[in-house]
Order: sequence, then structure tokens, then C-alpha cells
Amino acid sequence: LKLQFLYFIGSMSVITFVVVRHGERLDQVNRLAWEDMCKKTGTNSLDPPLTDKGKAQATEIGAIIRTKIANTVPAVYSSPAFRTLTTAAAICKELESHEINVGVGLYPYIEEAEKFGTTDFSFLSRESDAENEMTEGIPIKNRVGSASQNMHECVTDIAVSAPSNTIPIIIAHGETIVELCELSGRDEIRRIPYCGAYQFTYNTDTDEFAFTAKL
Repeated sequence: LKLQFLYFIGSMSVITFVVVRHGERLDQVNRLAWEDMCKKTGTNSLDPPLTDKGKAQATEIGAIIRTKIANTVPAVYSSPAFRTLTTAAAICKELESHEINVGVGLYPYIEEAEKFGTTDFSFLSRESDAENEMTEGIPIKNRVGSASQNMHECVTDIAVSAPSNTIPIIIAHGETIVELCELSGRDEIRRIPYCGAYQFTYNTDTDEFAFTAKL
């Protein structure tokens, strides 16, 4: 059964979008390997990559999303983290989408990291060569919002700025989905699996989010 995205798109005041958590991250399954990589390459410790399993998860959810959105055109957005950009690239390939848009405000950990004295957030505005490596050559088209935005503001900007004939597919973090569920009155949704995909709507008249389905 295909989800009825077009029904929502037909209303100017209600926008449907999908949020996907990134795939499995290296530091969560092999902390020593991640720490060793950081030491050898100077990689930012806040920005772990996906595991091979995580990349496979991203491909799998991309295929699921493809069947759910039928003939609707996707517009892919991503947090600027390594793990989300790589997840977005795999999903783009399944959706035959040829570009990624970055929402800087989708990265949720700036305030938390600053409490521990971390000030290096350079990866939030990477050079294009690094981005191309992480997105496997799929270009980054636009940057939406800024690091000073909170998640709510960034998702709102994405929803209202996406082309009207598209479905925004947002690749972000578990915290993003939990917060959207809370804003939708679904506080019981707390554990978000890797590459879990959740459908929401945003009402531009009332500035309200609603959770509508788990893909």
C-alpha cells in the first residue's frame, strides 16, 4: 500500500515530509577503531562515518522510500555530518535523485559539545572535495539555514522552501525524529533505529507538526 503523499501536497497549508535517521555509525560499534582513525587522520571526533552495515541500511531504506512515494519527485536534505551525508547519498541513488541539500540546523549537538569545551565545528561547512567524498560524487546543491537555528526552525525552513511538486526527504539524527514526535504529541516514540524513517506533516497556517506514519 502506497502512502498518499499527493493528498497532502494538494493542500497549500499542509506539507508532507519524511525524516530518516542515519545508518549505523562506526564509533557506536567499534570505539577503538574510531579513536585510532581520529589519531591517524586528524578526523574530527564529533563526526564519525558509517559502517558497511550502515551503508547497506541506507540503501535498503532508500528502496523502501522509493516504493512509498510512487511517482512523486523527492528533494533530499541532509544534516552536514559525515554519517548523514553518506546515508543521503545512498538514498539518492535509490531514488534516482541527483543532488543533496544541506540543512546546517539539522545537526543537534552544538550546544552539548560546547559544554565540554569543543569549539571545532568546521565539518559543518566542509570544502566541496570532502563533501564529494562523503556523498560519493552526488553534488550538494543548496545550504538551508544556519548553525544558529534550532531543529524546529531548520525543518520548517526546509518544508516551506522545498519545491511544491516534491516530497522533502530529510536525513538527520535520532534526536530530530524524537523532537518532531514530541511536537506532534507522540512522546512515547523515543527509540529510533538506524535508518528508521518517519512521515510527518507541517501545517503552515498553525505552525504545527503531526506524525502520520512509520515507513
